[in-house]
Amino acid sequence: MENEDDEAKRMRSVALQNAAAILLARQRAERELLEAKEALERRTEELALSLAMVRATLESTTDAILVTNASGEVTGFNQKFVEMWRLPRDLMDGKEHRRILEETSGLFRDPDAFRATIERIYSSSPPESYDLLEPIDGRVVERFSKTQWMDQRNVGRVWSFRDITGSKKSERELRDQSEWFKVALGSIGDAVITVDTESRITFLNRVAEELTGWSSPDAIGRPVDEVMRMVEEDSRVPAENPTHRALSEEIVLGLANHTTLIRRDGSEIPIEDSAAPIRSPTGAIIGAVMVFHNVTERRQKELALKRSYQAEQEARTLAEHANQAKDHFIAALSHELRTPLTPVLAILSALHHDAVIPEALAEDFETVRRNVELEARLIDDLLDLTRITRGKLHLHYEVVSASRIINDAINTCLTDLNAKRPTLKRELAEPHLTVHVDSARVAQILWNLLKNAIKFTPPEGTITVRSRVIPGPTGHQLSVEVEDTGIGMDVADTERVFQAFEQSDRSIARQFGGLGLGLAISKGIAESHRGTLRGTSRGKGRGSTFTLTLPCGTFELPDRAATPSPLATSLPRAAAPEGRLLQRPLRILLVEDHADTAAILTRLLRRMGHDVVTAENLKQASEIADREMLGAGIDLLISDLGLPDGSGADLMRSLSVKYQLRGIALSGYGMDSDLEQSSAAGFARHLIKPIDVASLRSTIAQLMGTLE
Repeated sequence: MENEDDEAKRMRSVALQNAAAILLARQRAERELLEAKEALERRTEELALSLAMVRATLESTTDAILVTNASGEVTGFNQKFVEMWRLPRDLMDGKEHRRILEETSGLFRDPDAFRATIERIYSSSPPESYDLLEPIDGRVVERFSKTQWMDQRNVGRVWSFRDITGSKKSERELRDQSEWFKVALGSIGDAVITVDTESRITFLNRVAEELTGWSSPDAIGRPVDEVMRMVEEDSRVPAENPTHRALSEEIVLGLANHTTLIRRDGSEIPIEDSAAPIRSPTGAIIGAVMVFHNVTERRQKELALKRSYQAEQEARTLAEHANQAKDHFIAALSHELRTPLTPVLAILSALHHDAVIPEALAEDFETVRRNVELEARLIDDLLDLTRITRGKLHLHYEVVSASRIINDAINTCLTDLNAKRPTLKRELAEPHLTVHVDSARVAQILWNLLKNAIKFTPPEGTITVRSRVIPGPTGHQLSVEVEDTGIGMDVADTERVFQAFEQSDRSIARQFGGLGLGLAISKGIAESHRGTLRGTSRGKGRGSTFTLTLPCGTFELPDRAATPSPLATSLPRAAAPEGRLLQRPLRILLVEDHADTAAILTRLLRRMGHDVVTAENLKQASEIADREMLGAGIDLLISDLGLPDGSGADLMRSLSVKYQLRGIALSGYGMDSDLEQSSAAGFARHLIKPIDVASLRSTIAQLMGTLE
């Protein structure tokens, strides 16, 4: 019994041990199975990833791809393959390559040859194959296949198809263009030479052969510098052939001038040349082209133009010298004409207001005075015309009342109006209308228009002065009309009267006198103000109307009058003020080398109550000034500018520095440059000869306010 129990225990122990061993084995097997499963899953994922990458690669390539195994079954393809051969999807899903071949063979002109080529490739299994397919639709397809090996086993082929229709077309076009290029370059008018990268000539067209003197067989293969010998046109220094830079710098060189080509026979021709690199389809430099042409005819024209330009410049220089000489002559002539008029006008203007002169004689003196002033006016007109035509008319702008300028111009003409006695009507715009102008020059225009109206209107006629505001291109404008009922003119003459030395009828010059400068000068002044001046007439005997337009503003004038221009000018003289101006006596140094003028001015100044000392040249004036300033002193210098031993400007400059002396310049020169020089020298006023008593008196009176 005891033995049976021991045996049973032993057997249970063995069974337990076996069970434990089985459990361990089972657990180990389960672990190994789990590891194998995980490894399989990893391999499956890797295979899936690989297949996805293969699929992505197939779809992303630009070629159409077909993959077959050793048995000819389709194992893969991309969408481009389906699209290239226009195959139904169910056919591709069948994976039978031969069925696909049957379907696609109908796309070719020779289906049997297409299938035979495939069979040959399958039977011989070449590592690679290449051929061109030409479907009946005109495409050209490049086909390439390659055997796929795995563990030294042939596992199938990969077929690649690429549509090269465009590139083949480009090749044909390139060949055609190459032929066209040769034909075109052979027929164009320019010379063309091409070189390779070693600067050896590869092509010459017909014109290049003619210009260089080299034939193509002789030139091709030679260095370009041997065939194209070039020098600089002027320096004769050897000139670099432009193809060298085109090759080395890979740039296009524009036309180069002034180059001379030395031909094969030694003769020379001037040329213009350019060059550019020649590139292959891949962009590589494979040579250069040079284009050039004969410019002999152009050089001759350029030389002729150069000579013409030089002649024109010489003519302009001569004309400029002539103009300068003319200006100098007119200025000198006006000075010489004005100087002897000064004592005459001074005496006459003084006698005009002398109560002891009999009335009949006074009228004769007045007639002489008016004619002397007219003579001075003609001289002024010549100077103004010169200023305008030379573009040297300087304007001194100020804001002034439009009605004041018009009334001043009318008052200036009162003597002529009273003598002729036409009916004068005024129709003026509001009194506060203003213009920004050179008031003296605008008054000169109106004075000229009124003088003409008075001259050409009979005593029973009517002169109307009318002003109004009208719209203009850039704002409001002042329009001033001077209308008369005088002799009128033909419509064709309304423009001609504004030309210098022109009048509407030659008989007018004989009947009424004048040089025909007034309207030409007036038009020039108006245009200098950005205004206009035009004339109209309904015909001869029916009067004329002249209209001046100027830009304007419309605001109130300040209480004080505008500041006058610092220098007097030779514009129309207003009637002399009545009565004697009250002014304190001055001690005046008068410097004048014209004896009659000096004597008359001395007497007139003394009659005004001034103390006068005189000098006839610069040296004498300086000595007198130094002496007098030690004694009673000098209040004012009145000096002619043209002195025998120097200029009155030098005298003024010296005395203004030494004694702070003020001065009035006297001169027969009245150009703007003369006025500017007087001002720069220190003169406070510049009086242009001839000088009347009223102008002299008023000028001194103006200066007295600054002297006291």
